[in-house]
Amino acid sequence: MEPLREGAHKIDAYKTPSLEGVWLRVVLKQYTLKNVRRFGVLISFILVFFPLYTFGAQKFSYGVWIPYWKRTAAVPEVSKNISKIKTISPFSYEVQKNGKIWDAMKLKEEGWLQLLELTGSEGKTIVPTITWMKGDEIHSTLSSSTLRLAHIKNIVTLVDQNDFDGVDIDYENKLAETKVYFTKFITELKKELAKRKKILSCTLEARTPLASRFSIVPKNLEYANDFKELGKVCDEVRIMAYGQGNIDILLNKAKRNNGKYYMPVADKDWVEKVIKEALKSIKKEKIVLGVANFGYEYSLSTSSSSSTAKYEKLRSVTYKDVSNILSLQNKKGERNSAGEFELVYTTSTIGNSTSSLRFISFSDAYAIQDKIKLAKKYNLKGVMVFRIDGESDPKLWEIMK
Repeated sequence: MEPLREGAHKIDAYKTPSLEGVWLRVVLKQYTLKNVRRFGVLISFILVFFPLYTFGAQKFSYGVWIPYWKRTAAVPEVSKNISKIKTISPFSYEVQKNGKIWDAMKLKEEGWLQLLELTGSEGKTIVPTITWMKGDEIHSTLSSSTLRLAHIKNIVTLVDQNDFDGVDIDYENKLAETKVYFTKFITELKKELAKRKKILSCTLEARTPLASRFSIVPKNLEYANDFKELGKVCDEVRIMAYGQGNIDILLNKAKRNNGKYYMPVADKDWVEKVIKEALKSIKKEKIVLGVANFGYEYSLSTSSSSSTAKYEKLRSVTYKDVSNILSLQNKKGERNSAGEFELVYTTSTIGNSTSSLRFISFSDAYAIQDKIKLAKKYNLKGVMVFRIDGESDPKLWEIMK
């Protein structure tokens, strides 16, 4: 959620499984990322004059985030389904305390070079994401004109050296007092990228209507993001419409009844509220709806009713994780009121939790399909899936059309 003062959600990271499957080996280590991308552009040029199929303009498009902690398994999945994707954002770069950028994904390693070559030949857009999750550090850097300009220089150099199509800025946990400096940073970065005809994408936390967050709305609240100004400057604004949890008190009251548990990743009803809030300040043509391709598993207090149950988040789960649990528990699960796949079961095998009652709410392909329908209903630019990890619901790629 977008912090009113500070604080935002983070997605749990966990170890990357080893690669399964066979790759056609291509020796690319001697090339730079720029050379690989240019080779892809050359292939695209050839296809224009010797087309294998007819290219058509696509108003509504799909993109994917690929997290560095799942890169080995994710690359084959993305490569297999490349025709469905317009934009690829490696969730790869992190900002260190000094404002320098660390390549957590190691984009110059062979698997990534293969993917970059493929995306270039297919005419796809590569817009890597730069993340920064420490609000105090963000404020210290962006509030100093010297440090801010140095940070912008680091970003522009990164784009230039690798010939990326642009960059996606995902700075979370910002303080409310950072708002004006973050807007300055984005505005100054945009000027530099525009000189190079590069894309500036801004990933922002979802904004829940205040009436849905508070029974009595506090006075003088401040947001950490200036939606109106950022909407003007950024080429596209990606809204992270996930991580809802218990933030919407109206939906909590309406749906935690009749023995039903409710702690969604992103209820379709909440997502529609989020879209409407964004549209108050940002043009629909610039909004890309971020959707979740994961779920959460919780430990539940057994002494409480569904309306007062206490939820302890244990871990994030993938389609593969949920499938394994269903098999072990010999259960089927069900579709819940949030539109997500739900499973309630008992176990004593996970972590140090003393409770044996478990609850999973998972954003599967059908839940994502609901969000796609909403994005199309409001004529948004497209949908961005977080995350592609090699463990996706196979039906995901069928509904991306």
